[in-house]
Amino acid sequence: MRESVTAFVARSIADQQLASFRGLPQNWSSFFAETDTSRTQQGQEKIMDRTLYAALIGAAGGLVVWLLNWFWLLYSDHKTGVRVRTMLSIELEENLTALRVFLSAAENHVTLPASPLGNVQLGDQLAIAPLPTWKHDVWDRLVASIPSALGEHKIMEVHQVHVDLEELTRLKMSSRGVSSGHVWCDNFKTQINALLQRGNPLKK
Repeated sequence: MRESVTAFVARSIADQQLASFRGLPQNWSSFFAETDTSRTQQGQEKIMDRTLYAALIGAAGGLVVWLLNWFWLLYSDHKTGVRVRTMLSIELEENLTALRVFLSAAENHVTLPASPLGNVQLGDQLAIAPLPTWKHDVWDRLVASIPSALGEHKIMEVHQVHVDLEELTRLKMSSRGVSSGHVWCDNFKTQINALLQRGNPLKK
């Protein structure tokens, strides 16, 4: 009786193990191959995700560097433009100051102001007194930087000041000294007053 129970238990255990083995794949090599393939695909996906992440970080870093360089160039151009404008303004102011001194010196020689004779005296002094030497060095040397420092309208205004100064020199060379006449004198004074009245366009 005891042997029969033992045999029964043994058969039951064997039947259970057989049933469990029937649920496993019959081709073990195929089973493990599929498992390895799945793991390989997951690994490749992780590598691709990391590569994409690294590429995005690199692209973002490159964009940040480019933006910083761009802002630095803008700042540098702005500072350069300010310096160029300042130097041009100084040169204009020196020319206009020299012109004011020239006119003031001529007016100081007039002994009868507000009279026809006073106008003759002023004309004589304007005709015989030497004009200042105008400065155009900064304007000429920085011609390549001027478009980035000044707008179109300001460029034209500054250019006109330099042109008018040279026109004064031309008129002075055409004078005949004290015998230049009132027409020449009136034209010369008009040119001077117009220049001084407009003043330095870079200070407006």
